Amino acid sequence: MPRIKDQKEFLANMFRNSAWIIGGKIAIFLLSFSFITALANLVPKNVVGSYNYIIAVLTIASIATLPGMNNALARAVAKGFEGSVKPMMQKKVLFGFLGSIISLGFGISYWFSGNHLMGLAFLLAAPLVPMTDTYSEMAYSFFQGRKDFKKTILLAVLCQACFSIPSLIIIFITHNLILITLSFFIFQTIGGLIVYGMIKPTNSLRDKKSEELGFHFTLQNIPRIIASNIDTVIVYAVAGAPAAAIYTFAYTPMNKIEQLIPIDILSLPDLAHQQNAPGIGYKIWTRILILILIMIPIIAIGWVLAPFAFHLLFPKFPESIFLFRILLITLITMPFVLPRTAFIAWGKNKELYINEIAAPCIRIVLMALLGIKFGALGVVIGIVIARFLEAGLVSILFSRLKQF
Repeated sequence: MPRIKDQKEFLANMFRNSAWIIGGKIAIFLLSFSFITALANLVPKNVVGSYNYIIAVLTIASIATLPGMNNALARAVAKGFEGSVKPMMQKKVLFGFLGSIISLGFGISYWFSGNHLMGLAFLLAAPLVPMTDTYSEMAYSFFQGRKDFKKTILLAVLCQACFSIPSLIIIFITHNLILITLSFFIFQTIGGLIVYGMIKPTNSLRDKKSEELGFHFTLQNIPRIIASNIDTVIVYAVAGAPAAAIYTFAYTPMNKIEQLIPIDILSLPDLAHQQNAPGIGYKIWTRILILILIMIPIIAIGWVLAPFAFHLLFPKFPESIFLFRILLITLITMPFVLPRTAFIAWGKNKELYINEIAAPCIRIVLMALLGIKFGALGVVIGIVIARFLEAGLVSILFSRLKQF
């Protein structure tokens, strides 16, 4: 049975490795929040809601860029196969043009229905869909696989700065939906190309198994990506652009808080080497418990500070406070990303397919049913219920692994 020392070493390594990651994520948090705050205070609600709707739709369309290749690349590089980066990147961009076709379809549909503003936004964004996050995410995954957390986070900060600073200028100059939307895609792409240029593989070795797993991971991620973005689409369709804006400023801060807690980033490279380590299952369960205990005070602090923070940063969106507080409860389920990360690291396709299809599908159904009935509040309740159900599902799947 693993000793207490093992868990102390885990926490020490986590906090030591997270120093750079958390510091960088705070910088990213501040940069992105400056943009979000400007959006909330300077741009009309209907424009904010429409903007977030467009981003949500095209994020779903970007499934065509094979996002599962990101985790597959981290896995390959962790095993020493750095030559996989180029062929994986080529596949992502090539398939990504299917996302451009989807964007064109939305643009044409809106244009001929008489909504020329929305139509033009989708049409102009279409060519950039294959490149928006593609290059940056591959760069992060490459250095994550090397366990070079310092470089990973520095590049992420650079990429965020390349987006946030110019986009802030755009918002101060204009509230035009098309220009704000295009700034998202153009500046994200520029930042991604810059950080991708930092990759210098030390060998040309390819891990074809990881490349194949990239397609599996993408198929597994489709329901999750849809589930993570369909919420805004549901609120926009049911209650309109202003309601979508209110929901955005409840969900986005919550999402940013989760991004500050890098459990999956830190655990993936190590888990890739520990599939058969003695007592690994017991260690992971212990770590989940420790992390849950850490989350409880974070939730309490967030609940107390929420009204003050929202009145300071988002004074036009007091309706978002209640929704944000409900979403805070989901932090208690974050530690259950560890078993899911283990499935990725160990290539457990059966467990991944079950979890990555069942859990998001349940979330989509709950958000749709409750959202149609109760609007943004229904979507939030659906998210909370789904997150706890997923924690239960992934726990059952992890417990049934044969080596444990």
